[in-house]
Amino acid sequence: MSYFVNPNASISDITGALNYALANLGGSVSSNLASGQITSGGNTIGYLYQYMDVAFATSYDGVTNFSTTSYTNATYFGLRNASTTTVSTNPADYVWYQVAGGFGTTKYLWYNVTGGRNIQFSVQTTAPAGYYVKWTTDPINLDIITSTLSVNANLAIIYQWTSGSAPARPTVTSTYTWATNTFTPVPSGWSSSLPSNTTPGAVLWEIQVPISANVTVPTSLVDWTNTSYPIVATSANGATGATGANGANGLNAIYAYLVQNQSLSPPTFTSTTTGATAPSGWSLTPPTGTYIGQVFWYIFGQYNSSTITINGVAPNTTSWTGPTAASIFQDIESDNWNGSVPPTYGTPSTYGSTGYYISRNTGDVYFNNGIFRGNVQTGSTPPVIDSTNHTIGSGAGVLLNSNGTFALGTTTQNIVDDGTGVYLNGFVIGANATNSILTLSFSTYVTLLNFTVSKNTNVFVGVNANFVYQANDTTNSVASMQSTFVLYLYNGTTYSPIQIYSLQGATENSYVGPPISTWQFEMTCPFSYHYIFNSGTTSLPPGNYSITALLNYSNARNSSGATVTPSYSTLLSNINAYQYQIG
Repeated sequence: MSYFVNPNASISDITGALNYALANLGGSVSSNLASGQITSGGNTIGYLYQYMDVAFATSYDGVTNFSTTSYTNATYFGLRNASTTTVSTNPADYVWYQVAGGFGTTKYLWYNVTGGRNIQFSVQTTAPAGYYVKWTTDPINLDIITSTLSVNANLAIIYQWTSGSAPARPTVTSTYTWATNTFTPVPSGWSSSLPSNTTPGAVLWEIQVPISANVTVPTSLVDWTNTSYPIVATSANGATGATGANGANGLNAIYAYLVQNQSLSPPTFTSTTTGATAPSGWSLTPPTGTYIGQVFWYIFGQYNSSTITINGVAPNTTSWTGPTAASIFQDIESDNWNGSVPPTYGTPSTYGSTGYYISRNTGDVYFNNGIFRGNVQTGSTPPVIDSTNHTIGSGAGVLLNSNGTFALGTTTQNIVDDGTGVYLNGFVIGANATNSILTLSFSTYVTLLNFTVSKNTNVFVGVNANFVYQANDTTNSVASMQSTFVLYLYNGTTYSPIQIYSLQGATENSYVGPPISTWQFEMTCPFSYHYIFNSGTTSLPPGNYSITALLNYSNARNSSGATVTPSYSTLLSNINAYQYQIG
């Protein structure tokens, strides 16, 4: 009979394997076929069956307020280990555990499946660690590992040949160094590598200690003195018979390894191979690296190098059992991360407020603060500062240097501090208009500038021009003139006055002689208008606008103060109008 069973083995196979284990482990491990518990030293170290039912109640026997769907206000939870997915509704089928303080309405049942059908439970308001899963429905599959810590894992093994009886257990421990995958010291009388021995009747003994640690931990303790790690006879040289013939070799224990993506189903393998070889796709050499997002699987093999069948293993054949997930690697998050798992890029509400998160699939890193002693740069081709021309010479993105200089943008549009000052390159004016002369009237609005506001931000508008008032008269001499016009902001519907300009004073005159005798009078004054909308009291929502002008008043008087009515014109000359927005 084989003493290795797979997860789908029958009850009789499981019972036989347990009896074998109990007989060879000194009785330190026991099992309960009814509850499915496997215990050692009074502690539950695993379960026989694949599924775990969970129920809740408010009495020690589960009878009062029994439920398999809700633990609100429950004071007990029960566990039932089963080989099927059918959930029992009989409280007597469960082993009941009291919850200190009860579940109330704020506590949850958290669990962590660590492999080998071992499961850990915790009742808290929040997960005790990032790799714990909140219970939501029955049953729990104990063959699906939920732990997500990034860890190193390996098996530390020592060997010793004896004439037959088991050697003494080591009295020292060793330190395992993950960087070199070695341990020191090697216990006296033992070997860290498989020793050669051809002495008939000699037995090869070994102790295997599984070790794992966070990838940041440089060393781990290997406790050879712990009796829970048995001294096992893995092979034996055939004893010399009465006639002097050597006995057959025993079974050799070998392992095969496979690393695959965590999203894939557990790997498969052939149950037997010819010779001391691994199944297709598996390797006899354990991986030594750290595989983020991968699962480290191993299977156990018994190689029969003899010419007879031993324990059901044919000659020159290796019998394999498993697989077992030794470790799993996924995203990395701190123990105090309180954001979504995983966070969603572009949605700040999922980023949390404490801790950090590193996504394996996208490479995104979520920090609440960043402190960098060196330079910071972004873009596939980061910008390079051209200090001669005070711009970005090549590349695009963001460059923040530790000396305080920086560059943001592209080679055509950027903001640069090259140490001599801050320079804005590629600034674009939203609208610009120039006119040599525009004639004002009392009835028609004259347009100086058309512009568009694309969003709610600061909008700069400016107009520069000369205000000219001309009068022509064949009989009267004009001594003084006065004229007024108004600037308007037009939004397509309403003209809103924004500024009034007035020109008045004594005139300069000249006489144009025959054939047409005319007195010409003219007054000229420069004016300018500049205003920042949205930063003051006037708001400009997005839309199309115009700056227009309308004549408001004109008057001319002679030297006696009497009003005269010459032929006149009111002009704006040398006009330059502009608009731009920032933000």
